Amino acid sequence: MTNEIPDSIKDQIKQRLLDPLIGIIILSTISYNWKLISILLFDQKPIIERIYYIENVFFSKPEDYLYHFGFPLLFSTIWFLLYPYLRHFTSIYYTWNLLRTEKTKRDITNRINNMSRLDYLEEIYQKLQSIEQPLIRFYQLNKGDQNTYIIIKCNSAEIGDWISNSDNIGKLAFQNKDKTIWASGIVVEKFLNGYVLVQTSGELPWAIAGISIGKTPSGPLDYFLSSYPGKMTLEKTNSNRESQLVGSSFINSENVFFKINLRVSREAIK
Repeated sequence: MTNEIPDSIKDQIKQRLLDPLIGIIILSTISYNWKLISILLFDQKPIIERIYYIENVFFSKPEDYLYHFGFPLLFSTIWFLLYPYLRHFTSIYYTWNLLRTEKTKRDITNRINNMSRLDYLEEIYQKLQSIEQPLIRFYQLNKGDQNTYIIIKCNSAEIGDWISNSDNIGKLAFQNKDKTIWASGIVVEKFLNGYVLVQTSGELPWAIAGISIGKTPSGPLDYFLSSYPGKMTLEKTNSNRESQLVGSSFINSENVFFKINLRVSREAIK
C-alpha cells in the first residue's frame, strides 16, 4: 500500500511533465534562468550562501520576479497557442514543396522518355528514308512489275486498306456525308514501327485488293471508295458529292487481279 502511493505520485508527475504546455514552460524558465540555475547547482559555496547571493543579485527588486518567471510563462503561452497554426502551415508548405518536387521529377522523366522515344523514331524514320527507294526497287524486281509505290507511316493501316498520303503521314481513306479523305493507294506490305508499303498504281492480286470485299468477282467490276475507313465497295456513296473510283477487277489466265485506277467522279449521284 505504501509503495502504491509514491508510484501514483510519480505517474502524476510524469504525466504533467509530458504535457506540452508544462514542458514548454519548464524549458522557457530554464532558458531564462540558466545563470541562476548554474549557480544554484554547480557553485562550490554552501547552499545558504548561494541562496543568499541569488536573492540579492537576481531578485533584488519585485520586477525581477516578473522577468525570471513572467516572461517565460508569457512566451510559453504564446508559443502553445501559435504552435498548432505554425505546424499546420509548415505541413502545408512541406506538402506543397514535396508535390512540386515530385511533379518536377515526373516532368523531367517524361521529357527524357519522350525525347528518347522521339529520337528513336526520328532515327528509324531517317533509316527508312535512306532505304525507301532501294526497298521499293527490290520489291519491284522480285514482283516482276512496273508498279509505283511509296512508304509512309500509318499505324492503323492493314494490308488491303486504302490510305491517303499527306506529307508522308498516312490516313485511312473514306468518304461520307461529313468528310472525305481521298485514297492515294492501297497497302500491300507492313513493316515495323507502323510503316507500310503503299501501291499507288499498276496491278495487284485480288487476294490483297479484295480483302475488304470477301468474295471473288467472276468478271470485271468497278470499285469505289467506301464510307468505312480504308475499305472499297461496289456502290458509289449515296450523296450528292463526288465519288472516287479506286480501280477495277479483271481476270487473266483464270486468275483474278485488280487494276488501280484512282479517279474522282464529279457527277452528282442520283
